[in-house]
Amino acid sequence: MDEKKECVKCRKANPLANKFCQFCGTKFEEERPGVWDEFMKSLPEKSEDDEREIKSKILMKAEGLNRKLLLMEDRILIRHKRDFWSTLAVGEKGDKVIPISNITSIQFKKAGFVNGYIQFTYPGCEEAKGGIFQSIQDENSVAFGAEHEEAFVKIKDVIERV
Repeated sequence: MDEKKECVKCRKANPLANKFCQFCGTKFEEERPGVWDEFMKSLPEKSEDDEREIKSKILMKAEGLNRKLLLMEDRILIRHKRDFWSTLAVGEKGDKVIPISNITSIQFKKAGFVNGYIQFTYPGCEEAKGGIFQSIQDENSVAFGAEHEEAFVKIKDVIERV
C-alpha cells in the first residue's frame, strides 16, 4: 500500500514523493523538524518555562481584539486570547506559527469607522476575502482597534523589509 500525504488546501491524498498537489497545484512544505518544532509542541501545556522562553524570543508584539501578534526573529506567532468572547467568536483554536520566509502577502486595513485588521497569506492557506467581518474568524488575521494600530503598522513594516 502506497503512503499518501494530504494537501492542506484541497484535502486530497497525494503520493509522498510529490512536491506539488496533483489536484490543485499547491506546493507541499518540506518537513523541517528541529528545536522550534519541539518547542511549539509544548505550547498547549503552557508551563511557566514555556512562557519565559516565548517571551525571551519576542522582538515586537501587538494586542488585537481577538488575538495577539508576536514577531520573532524568523516567524510570527498569532496567539489566540483565551477569554469568553474570543472563544465564542473563533472557538477553541490553538496558536498559529507562520515562518516569515513563507509569507507571500500582507493585507492591512487601517482602523477607521470600523476596526482594522492585518492578514497574512502564504502558500497553502485559504485567504479570507470577507474583510473585517471574516478576519475575526480567520486564523491568519488579527483584528485591532485604532488605539493599537501603530504597533501593527510597525510589525508589518519590519516583515516587509525582511
